[in-house]
Amino acid sequence: KQWPDEPAGAVKWLQLERKLLDGRSYRRDYVEKAAMEIDRFVRSDQPVIDEEVNQALVWFGSEKLGQKAKDPAVIPLHPFFALATTINRHYAHCQNLCASRLRYLQKEMFSYMDKRLDERKQKENIQSFNDFLVRLQRSLATGANGALAEVIRKRYDAALIDEFQDTDPLQYAIFSTLFAGSRILFLIGDPKQAIYSFRGADVYAYLQAAAQVDHRYTLPKNYRSDPLLVSGVNGVFAGRGGGNPFAEKGIGFQPVEPAVTVSPLVVDGEEKQPPLVIWTGAGSGGVEEKVTAAVATDLAGRAVLAEIHRLLSLATQGKATLQQADGTRRPLRPSDFAVLVRGRAQMMPVQQ
Repeated sequence: KQWPDEPAGAVKWLQLERKLLDGRSYRRDYVEKAAMEIDRFVRSDQPVIDEEVNQALVWFGSEKLGQKAKDPAVIPLHPFFALATTINRHYAHCQNLCASRLRYLQKEMFSYMDKRLDERKQKENIQSFNDFLVRLQRSLATGANGALAEVIRKRYDAALIDEFQDTDPLQYAIFSTLFAGSRILFLIGDPKQAIYSFRGADVYAYLQAAAQVDHRYTLPKNYRSDPLLVSGVNGVFAGRGGGNPFAEKGIGFQPVEPAVTVSPLVVDGEEKQPPLVIWTGAGSGGVEEKVTAAVATDLAGRAVLAEIHRLLSLATQGKATLQQADGTRRPLRPSDFAVLVRGRAQMMPVQQ
């Protein structure tokens, strides 16, 4: 009943010409669009408050008007403003109730599915890989006098678990039970390489294990990377974040030394080749232009191939060489190159 015959009437309530409100927020086009949305809602035969209507009402709510008024003592007044804010608050309350109900239904659904799935698997006599782990852990935890654990220990004097940062608490519970005490257990991993959380890996299982081991060892030398790259990485991470560069307590940075002091690659007489080069695309005259993903993929592929061709051409002239383990040098070969891509779409242009 408080809404005017035309949306323009509601816009007039705000007295925009008096500049009582923050002009950056209360632009006329914004307000007119909101008024049109409310008008559609008010005149509907079956009015339903959705998110668009709720946001439109915010513009005409006394709460937002008070926040955006240049002088809180002088703001536009109309009975509809208080009503709009009341509707906003009821809408938010309903949204919270719906979200809470949805979480409850999801929990019930997962509980039901877990139970029914277990029943179906038992009926059809099948097990998943995770079932083996769960049942082994239960047997180790509840077995009579640790009989199962003792049988397994007699078969293995030691265990070495590589990529331990990609394990989960269940797997760690199994290993710690089996090899605690008199058996030897090596856990080999790097928490900075924990990338499989999407399939259940938990880096905190690694951190828990690292806090409980008797001895810790690290590799002080890098045998894989160019010495300039090793130095650069040390420079980026060492001393950052107050000794906590990865924003996670327990995951620190250990500077390492390169196994070689001279870069093995020499190009056109230049011994110090940059270990990392970032190419950026530019349009005509060096001005950046927006391009589609397909065009960018094609351009990147062509640029990579051009660089490989350049280096191999220099290699045929003896101007692009690699140092071998015995200190001698040899020309670059096609097998010395690796091209890493995100997926098949990026691979095909390079391969072709």
